[in-house]
Amino acid sequence: MVGLVCPDARLVSMQGRAWIPVGAGGLSLRWRDLPPVALGAVRLPRLRVRFRFRAVPADRRTSFMQDFDRGTRRGGG
Repeated sequence: MVGLVCPDARLVSMQGRAWIPVGAGGLSLRWRDLPPVALGAVRLPRLRVRFRFRAVPADRRTSFMQDFDRGTRRGGG
């Protein structure tokens, strides 16, 4: 997922963490599995995702999050 939305991402480990350069700073991204949502016979996987920006101005954070949202909504990520 991260590589599709953020091609410059450097995965720190395969255990749900990534560091993504954003301008002069960056983003620490962490995720973990949550229990799936059940809708009748359909099971939908879920993730808990934490975003922590470091040394990234507010306008750049907003722009990054808009791009990230576009890349991951409706099965895009």
